[in-house]
Amino acid sequence: VCKSWGGTEWMHLLQPSRFAPYVDVMNVQSNPQYPQRPAFMAKYMKDLSGKPVWGICHPENTYGSFGSEKTAAIFSQLVRGGATGLEHWPSDWRGYMKKKGGTIFCRYGHRPRWDTTLDISKRIQTMPLLKFPKEDFAFFLSCDTVLSKRWNHMDEEENLFSLLGPAAGTWFRFISDTQLLENTAKLT
Repeated sequence: VCKSWGGTEWMHLLQPSRFAPYVDVMNVQSNPQYPQRPAFMAKYMKDLSGKPVWGICHPENTYGSFGSEKTAAIFSQLVRGGATGLEHWPSDWRGYMKKKGGTIFCRYGHRPRWDTTLDISKRIQTMPLLKFPKEDFAFFLSCDTVLSKRWNHMDEEENLFSLLGPAAGTWFRFISDTQLLENTAKLT
């Protein structure tokens, strides 16, 4: 399996559309402290690449120290956004954010979070794929516009997802001009 690199927290519109021909699986790494970020990034990556997506979030002090319930909610968001696999970074590599129940490794420092992570990993391997509704509409994303932004500023796209996706109960697709040029998506 050839997997894309994991630095998608610095995601750029060109990456998923252009990486797709060269990989079997796209990786999406997400900062879970923002509402809907894991779901948004999984859907964004899946739509623009057309490839299966594996998600990685950090419940272990990278962006905050989350308990079992929040950890389950974070990984659930990835799946609801279209991720079909999970990856894990079980270490508090910063080290200076140690809190009660959040020491160096989840396995030893926060056993309930570690057990939740392992349980979800086992379940996602055997659960049926989610059936998503037919898209009602699409958001066209221009590479020129994205190139005019700072590297990881996806605020407008993420807000559209949060407002018109989960909040409104609609379903849509992201498409890019790169996909149109390469005939991997259509406007109709």
